[in-house]
Amino acid sequence: MAKERINRELIRRLEGERMAALARCDVPKLRDVYDDTLSGFGLHMRPDGSVSFVYRWSAPEGQRKRSVGRWPAMTVEEARAAAKAFIGRTDHRADTMPTRGAKHERRVADAKRCAMPTVGGYLDGDYATYWRGTTKSETPEQNLKNIRRDFADLLPKRLDEVTRPMMKKWIEQRVAAGHKPTGINRTLGSIGGLFSHAVEHEIIISNPCA
Repeated sequence: MAKERINRELIRRLEGERMAALARCDVPKLRDVYDDTLSGFGLHMRPDGSVSFVYRWSAPEGQRKRSVGRWPAMTVEEARAAAKAFIGRTDHRADTMPTRGAKHERRVADAKRCAMPTVGGYLDGDYATYWRGTTKSETPEQNLKNIRRDFADLLPKRLDEVTRPMMKKWIEQRVAAGHKPTGINRTLGSIGGLFSHAVEHEIIISNPCA
């Protein structure tokens, strides 16, 4: 099977050969080319000119092949990086037990990140349910509303993406804007309660506001 360096120049060349075949009234062939440096990383060009990136490997249960992405929505560099990431998380027949253990840990970490809610999602979900059911305030919605207003930039972030430096920067911005320390602490305490709740329920392991 052909092995060459997969890059944009190769794709352009294969497309040129396909167009030349059409000009001769020939039927373009299906082209499979595998990379000469990253084992298993390949390029698949169909007769209609569509190009996809693939990865082929020997899994413990036998030969496997999967699509990595399609050109040009995915660049060659992105496809190569995606293949490397997949290799680092997928068991291969030749892997040692320590290697398989490390890959398993990466898969577990990936699954946890994918399941991690955003600040906004947690605010409107579990934390809102908790706050409405436990607060003695007559206006529990106001606390939730204040968090959405004062920490709008954090709402799209995953809970585990929020760090202490982010919160420190937020405090510095509030001080620079002339807010009083008592008001800053009160506002910080509102979102601190959200992160404390997430820690208590083992959603994340630390509270960036603490």
